[in-house]
Amino acid sequence: SHNGNFGIFLNGWPGDGSNSRPHLHHNQANNNAQGGISLYDTPDCVVGYNETDGNRGEGIGLKVATSPNCTLEQNQANGNDKIGIFMWGSPDCVLDHNEANGNLIFGISAAASCGSRFADNSVHGTTMFDLYDNDKDWGNPSPSCSVYQNNHADTAFPSLAWWNVKSAPRP
Repeated sequence: SHNGNFGIFLNGWPGDGSNSRPHLHHNQANNNAQGGISLYDTPDCVVGYNETDGNRGEGIGLKVATSPNCTLEQNQANGNDKIGIFMWGSPDCVLDHNEANGNLIFGISAAASCGSRFADNSVHGTTMFDLYDNDKDWGNPSPSCSVYQNNHADTAFPSLAWWNVKSAPRP
């Protein structure tokens, strides 16, 4: 998709309930004015094999907010104005085998999403941090909040060791 705002925007409205268990697969949401794929209040979502590159404005390729128990796998979120993949208020999610290269602020950023697993993600060439754990920034004292396995990146907050970064060839 390429339109004036978001490529795909899914929101559970107050009073109407959430969008439970949506599945988004094999979509392209590139070069949109505000963002690629944005999901709010969508518990148990499955988001895989999507491409969200070059989005501007809000500048987030793939956003999952207030959506627990989601799985994000095999997505590509490259060259967005701010963040490749952003997860906020979404505990107990799985981010597995995603790619988020060349985004301007963060490649993958997580906040208020304890209990999640981040594994085998590849992130390089981001201006600030390839991987950013906002939960640590907000005072969570231990990495046991979430699980980090075999990720690939050049930079990370609070550290590459925290994210369990393994060396990998750059894209």
